[in-house]
Amino acid sequence: MKIHVRYAGLARNKVGKSAETLEIGPGSTLRDLMAVLETVFGETIANPERYIVVHNHQGCPRQKWPDHHLQEGDEVLLISNIAGG
Repeated sequence: MKIHVRYAGLARNKVGKSAETLEIGPGSTLRDLMAVLETVFGETIANPERYIVVHNHQGCPRQKWPDHHLQEGDEVLLISNIAGG
C-alpha cells in the first residue's frame, strides 16, 4: 500500500526532501514505517525518539506505534522533536 510521508523541520533537512510516497506491506503499523525509514535513511533517522509523528492530522504517541495500523493513502508527518532549555 502507498503511504504519503512528509518531513518537517530538521527531519526535512536530514533526509533532503519534504515529502515522498512509500510502498509498504498491507497491515503495516507506524512502527513498521519507522523501520522502513531507518532502512532507507540509516543513521539519519535511526533514533525515533527524536521525532513526533502525526498520522492523518492526529498526533500518535510513540508507545502506540506498534498497534497503530496504516491504510492505503494515509499521510504521515515526521517532525523533529526539539527540546529547549
